[in-house]
Amino acid sequence: MTKYHKGRRFEYKIKGLLQEKGLVVLRTAGSHGFADLIVLSGRGVYFLQLSEVYSAKKEIELMHFVRDYSYLDGAVFFVYKRGKDIEASQIFVFGLRRYSLEEFISILKAG
Repeated sequence: MTKYHKGRRFEYKIKGLLQEKGLVVLRTAGSHGFADLIVLSGRGVYFLQLSEVYSAKKEIELMHFVRDYSYLDGAVFFVYKRGKDIEASQIFVFGLRRYSLEEFISILKAG
């Protein structure tokens, strides 16, 4: 299985999990941008970058993005696999906060 197919499979897995929780999820197929999925909830808009493997480099790239585009009205998350677990980091201009998958979903659903 190619890297592309693994990534796409992971995107569909996360999309399905979030849709099962009643969230509206848009997949930005082939975008190669900062967001693989966009989640719309009663609380706001969330931009998700996904990866099958955790990457500190990707978190730093997303921090730079958030700094450069701080006027966007939405939260940026990096969702990744760490071992067998799925985790998420909320990206801020000068740092991040990590969440388990359950905590992450409850943040998206709040409001």
